[in-house]
Amino acid sequence: SLTYADAMTNGIEISDCGIYNATGGYANSIPFLQRGAVTSAYTGHSSTLHCTAWNLLFLPSGDPSRAVNCGTGFPSELVYDADTNPNGIRCAHPEHNINLLGSRVDADGVTRALQPLDNVGVQYGLQALQNGTMTVERFVDLNANIGYFNIDQNRIAGSVRRAATQEGLENAYRSGMVTDGRYLANVPIIDVRYNEPGLDIHLNWRALSVRERLEQANGHADNQVIWGYNQNQVPTATVSNEAFVTMDAWLEAMEADTSSASLADKVLANKPSLATDRCLARVTEEGVAEVRDVGLFTPECPVQFGGSPRIVAGGPVAEDVLKCQLKPLDFSSDDYRLAETGELITFTDEQQAQLGEVFSTGVCDWSRPGVAQQLNPGWMSFMNGPGGEPMELTWFQRP
Repeated sequence: SLTYADAMTNGIEISDCGIYNATGGYANSIPFLQRGAVTSAYTGHSSTLHCTAWNLLFLPSGDPSRAVNCGTGFPSELVYDADTNPNGIRCAHPEHNINLLGSRVDADGVTRALQPLDNVGVQYGLQALQNGTMTVERFVDLNANIGYFNIDQNRIAGSVRRAATQEGLENAYRSGMVTDGRYLANVPIIDVRYNEPGLDIHLNWRALSVRERLEQANGHADNQVIWGYNQNQVPTATVSNEAFVTMDAWLEAMEADTSSASLADKVLANKPSLATDRCLARVTEEGVAEVRDVGLFTPECPVQFGGSPRIVAGGPVAEDVLKCQLKPLDFSSDDYRLAETGELITFTDEQQAQLGEVFSTGVCDWSRPGVAQQLNPGWMSFMNGPGGEPMELTWFQRP
């Protein structure tokens, strides 16, 4: 019920939420979400508090100067400070994964982990512009000023964006820090979802992210089912218990399957009849109320799936592209047509010049794989350093 495809790509949403409306000590951020904007037009979320939750809880995890990021009670005098202790221990998420991502020595002499997050070419709010829920003026203002957080978690406002290193990208994908879906085909999945409350980070669109990765890798997502329900009408324990019993039956049948089929095939062959998508809600007809399956992706389903800032920017629901490939900025392209009418959106010469500065190298081409995007070879050993080497496993049946 709290699914994430992986931990690495969560950083895309965390970083994007931070530059939209950073809180929790990052007061120099431009508060775009407080400028009269419709929340979903920017973030794909149903509440501004979803970004607030990310900002308060996890945005500081990228700050290398916070001693608490190295553990409660860690001596602050040992921790990195750009001015007073540049060679101190860096307590941040990339540094915790430095043996996977690799490192570099920057011009200031500080060794930093390679970071795979990137927003070069990202057109924030693009779908909202196309849907008519964001004005041209706001779209231009947003993209000309949103900036980024650098590797030291300093807010850099303006037209410059955060660029990932090629090696960092390759290592992130190759290491398996970005789930590609192939190995998840070996796992039966029942994802139980409800509409998340305001201050929450476990957003339900993540279930669809896993589904899209499975479909990309395997051509289907038949090993994953999603159960939506209205938690105000159906007790959570009822749904959770049924999911547990259904999963137990699924696994028991797989265990009893002594055929020579692959593990992924056994998952599908032994799938119980109850393991299908559904959405439970209380329906009243002729004065009689009952809980019934109204269909997961129907208007009657109380669970309506949102998205993320990067999805609103045109990115894939899979959210597995750390750095997009680019195409030329072209104001006559389909990027700038209204979704409903196909009418071309008009930019003034000044607005075109502003966006031309921001996107001088181009804008994201989401029809292509990400830069350095590749499949993970499987279980990896990092004994010899970043990049890793595939482990030879006799018990694991590779797909």
